[in-house]
Amino acid sequence: MSKTVLFIDDEREFTRILTQMFGSRGYTALEANSGADALDILSKTPVDLVTLDLNMPGMNGIEVAAEMNKRFPKVKIVVVSGFGGDYDDELKTVKVDAHIPKPLNMSELLKRIPEILGN
Repeated sequence: MSKTVLFIDDEREFTRILTQMFGSRGYTALEANSGADALDILSKTPVDLVTLDLNMPGMNGIEVAAEMNKRFPKVKIVVVSGFGGDYDDELKTVKVDAHIPKPLNMSELLKRIPEILGN
């Protein structure tokens, strides 16, 4: 059974690339370009893991992670952001499974996601 990954980032081209890359590797790959859209998808679709940008308009990644911790506690969260240092204190208030900094090394992401999912 394929794993479902949701890529959450306000940079549409970035989520499109990740969706295509993981989709071609057998994952069910979804994308959301805002926190609100991501939570809507999560409420309708079983998802195994999300990648989450921290610096987004509207709901930032910390707010999305906090809501996910409450409503979808089994979903793995991988923060993919160039703004980790700006959010260090806030990140301590939510459960995330990994943090991969931007600029993103795609080969690291391709390695880490299967490890986090246990496959």
